[in-house]
Amino acid sequence: MFTSTLRRCPRWDARLLRYTRIRKLSAGSSQDPVKVFPQYHSNPVSFATGYFGRAFKYSLVGVLTLGVTLGTAFEAVHLYVENVALATETDPDVRKWEWDLQGDRWSPRGSGGTDSMLGFRCRHAVRSAWMAQNWGTGSSGSLMGASNPNVVDSATQSAQEFLKIAISMAMTDRANGSNISEDTLRTLITRHAILLEFLGYKDSLLEARSELEQMWKTFPPSGVEASQIAQRLGDLNKQLGEFDDAVVWWTRAVQLAGGRDPTTRIPLTVPTSAPSSPLAQRSLISTLLSVSAFYATTGQLKKAREVETLSLDLIRSIKPPESFSSSSPGEVLHALYLLHRSAILSIHLAEVQHGLRSSLETSIQWLTNAAESSERVAFTLSEAAQRGSRRAIPLSSMARSPLVASFSGSASIQRPASSLLRDSRRSAAEAWHLIGLLTEGSKTGSPTKAAECYRRALGWVGVDTERLDEGVVPQVDEEWSTLLKNYTRVNTVSSDSK
Repeated sequence: MFTSTLRRCPRWDARLLRYTRIRKLSAGSSQDPVKVFPQYHSNPVSFATGYFGRAFKYSLVGVLTLGVTLGTAFEAVHLYVENVALATETDPDVRKWEWDLQGDRWSPRGSGGTDSMLGFRCRHAVRSAWMAQNWGTGSSGSLMGASNPNVVDSATQSAQEFLKIAISMAMTDRANGSNISEDTLRTLITRHAILLEFLGYKDSLLEARSELEQMWKTFPPSGVEASQIAQRLGDLNKQLGEFDDAVVWWTRAVQLAGGRDPTTRIPLTVPTSAPSSPLAQRSLISTLLSVSAFYATTGQLKKAREVETLSLDLIRSIKPPESFSSSSPGEVLHALYLLHRSAILSIHLAEVQHGLRSSLETSIQWLTNAAESSERVAFTLSEAAQRGSRRAIPLSSMARSPLVASFSGSASIQRPASSLLRDSRRSAAEAWHLIGLLTEGSKTGSPTKAAECYRRALGWVGVDTERLDEGVVPQVDEEWSTLLKNYTRVNTVSSDSK
């Protein structure tokens, strides 16, 4: 009965069948059944060894596969940056108006990517710096300045550290006989100094100035590039409180932009004619803006007025395109750049005239010119303005509009166009705010006129004034909080007087 019970159990039937097969095979063979069927007779030590051996083998394969995948992805990203993000500018319009030589430049002049003479590790460091600056570091944290409590961007900090490593390796390789060009080293050092200046604390400003001065002696720049570096050295000395040295460097920048050899200490004079190079024109006007702001903020108001008046005459001497609609994006952007700089100079001149006790109407007129010029730049670059009538679109919507598509085809032109769009909105808001303040103090002004000026300024900041009048208080940056208070105050007075 017990045997029949076992036979009816499926599990025991399987075991009995397997045992019977083993007995038959071993009976007809001279081999040891343990060797024939080792899996049924293995000892615990061999079992453990086999198990952990297989686990180690699979883990090693997994680690190697993961490493190869990550390495491939890492190199693929670097190849993208090398061949796409830092590719040579091929648009003839961009090259004609020299936007490929403006601003954010990581490659030597007229080339793209990284210099092949830099070596494998150095080129990776340069591309890593570009990625940190443009894509961020993947961390939302910030770093504290070494000399002051200013919070700085961790992406910029990481980018400058990568570039510092790259410059150190490049200088070592060049000392050992590598054919790294001076243009490549100037490009890397200038880019590193720009990042240090952006950090903003005193130690970084001192380091940036030291690097540029050493580069000026070791690898002397020429032409417009020298003018741009001289202007940057002037700005750095001004921030560090070295005003005399700042004026010397700005003087050199003006002379170099005009095609003259720089001389030592002579009075800074504004040229009466503009250079033919578009980049030289932009560099010259940018330097004169720095000089204007310096004289105005240090109480030298008569000098500031002279520089601003002559600089505006210089900009007017540059012939603008007959029609923006029929001109190329590079030419239009160049004209808009000069127009916006004339707006900034007009704001400076209005403030200086007010400080020199000129009539309020004179300052208001200069500010009105600045506001209209800034708005024209913003309207031309805003996508929203191309979709319909400007009067039908609220300024708050215009202030949030993206860049028009015609300026987005090339990175060399997209970056300066985006910056110009942002700056034109700010200068328009600033000009209308100042007009409102002067209108309040004018004999012919009224609370209604001042409120309208403040209202237009708030629109360019991005505030929906319709909702503001309904009692919805918007959130604005701290720098525009005074503007919001002025509008609320004057608008209340204007409403009560009706």
